[in-house]
Amino acid sequence: MRCYRTPFESFGIGGSAPTYVERARLAFADANGDRVYGYDIPLLVHHPTTDAMRVPSLLGRDIIDRWRVTYDKSASELAADVVSCDAEFPVQ
Repeated sequence: MRCYRTPFESFGIGGSAPTYVERARLAFADANGDRVYGYDIPLLVHHPTTDAMRVPSLLGRDIIDRWRVTYDKSASELAADVVSCDAEFPVQ
């Protein structure tokens, strides 16, 4: 994963902004709290404009594509089972 020390311009729904790439680890615990699953991801960090602050953040498909996701609207339930991850940690 390449980290940029000088910003580059990125473009999205809120317009353009100076952007950096930083390393990040995203972690999720299972329902029992027995395990934590980690994902190493490149994180785009930028100084957002006022307009961009009104747009909600989204979990990327790079993580969701590695889960088995079940959505049951009638039960108001969304469940995700880990299929693969970059790191797995037991919780003690």
